[in-house]
Amino acid sequence: MDPNGEAYGSADVINNSEYLGEIAAAPPPKQRVWPKWLAIIGGGIAIFTALVFIVMNAASDPRPTVVNDAQQAYGRAQTLSTLTREQRGYFNSGELRAVSADLQSVLENLQRNITVILDANGVRSPSAPASEAEVKAELEQQFQDARILMTLERTYVSEMTFQIEMLRALLFQLETKLTVIDHRTFISDIYEQLEVVSERLNRILLT
Repeated sequence: MDPNGEAYGSADVINNSEYLGEIAAAPPPKQRVWPKWLAIIGGGIAIFTALVFIVMNAASDPRPTVVNDAQQAYGRAQTLSTLTREQRGYFNSGELRAVSADLQSVLENLQRNITVILDANGVRSPSAPASEAEVKAELEQQFQDARILMTLERTYVSEMTFQIEMLRALLFQLETKLTVIDHRTFISDIYEQLEVVSERLNRILLT
């Protein structure tokens, strides 16, 4: 019985037990939030480091100068002109020989125009990059193997179409850097002439 003389019921006993249990239970530990802040700060540092790395790489890899682009175009035009002259005598197709002759003429004209551009930029004797010798050797070997396999014409058309598009991309890059109107006109005209030759080669490839 309680001090007032009233009897305890079973429900009172249960409620008292629950109440005492709640008092005895230890409060849950507080969660620490500082590791989350450390993760955020660490992520920010990582992003900043990546941005610095990208900027430093961009600064150490500047776009090629006009002279570098012009010499690359000169070297590739020289390589393709030489290969065209060497391989043309092996063609059975009169149409392919005619297109190749036109291609050689365009490439030789390109070399003359680039010589003018280089001269205006202080380079008196144009020269191909050292890496161009390796490109020429690889193409020569490819055409030699194709002659043995009797697939020269198709191999030549396919490879020259690809090489022309690569050269046109280089000329487009060069044109955007030129400031003399005549020089830009030189390159623009050659760019369009190479496009015509490429289309003619593609028609041969599809027949």
